[in-house]
Amino acid sequence: ALTVALVALAAPGRNLPAINDITTDLDDPPTFEAATREPANRGRDMSYPGESFAVQQRRGYPDLGSLRLESAPAETFDAALAAAERLGWNVIAQDRERLRFEAYEITPFFHFVDDVVVRVRRDGAGGSVVDVRSKSRDGKGDLGANAARICRLFAELRPADRAPDPGAR
Repeated sequence: ALTVALVALAAPGRNLPAINDITTDLDDPPTFEAATREPANRGRDMSYPGESFAVQQRRGYPDLGSLRLESAPAETFDAALAAAERLGWNVIAQDRERLRFEAYEITPFFHFVDDVVVRVRRDGAGGSVVDVRSKSRDGKGDLGANAARICRLFAELRPADRAPDPGAR
């Protein structure tokens, strides 16, 4: 019975790349700072794995990219922080001046811990762009959990009248 349950849980992610670090900005991924100081991450490489992961991510999640919003960066930062808290993320650091925060989330079934960093930047004349990076602490693949986490955050931030999309490049 346990084997059947595990196979059923893994089935949705079987065609996804075996990577565990997803970012919406493959050219300039947000970096972890506070997460590197977490006791559970001591000795763990928290840098983005580079082009090999980027290639796999482009293939597995071709529509995942930065989220552009018309709201001012400070307003977007506040909205993203509130959304993360609504989603149950544990915020471990926030820097309102730099418009970035870090958090972690514990997955429901297996209780895996995934680290997340959110960065907001100015985009054009007063709008903002949100980039997120989500990295699993354990395992080589995440069965789509990190990308799904990013999409849930973006769904919370998107205006209600706008059609959902995983992000814009």
